[in-house]
Amino acid sequence: MRKAGLLEYFGMLVASGDLGYEKPNAEIFRIASRLSNTPMENMLHIGDRYEEDYLGVRAAGMNAILIDRRGMYGGKQCPKISSLTDLVGLL
Repeated sequence: MRKAGLLEYFGMLVASGDLGYEKPNAEIFRIASRLSNTPMENMLHIGDRYEEDYLGVRAAGMNAILIDRRGMYGGKQCPKISSLTDLVGLL
């Protein structure tokens, strides 16, 4: 995030490995919601695996964007970016 110049846009970052839960376990998203005091529907998750990082996140009640660096998910109907720097235009 720092290398892409995006860190300043985020108040906090939560990593599943730091909390002991694996995606798509909804508990990690609930913990992030509590830690940030932000309703899940006001949060955004960005990840590169369709099942875990898009479908799992949406099932938990959060917004999600799929980062598809290699164009593997062209047929999937979901918000996609190809690089983290693409976020600048969306934020």
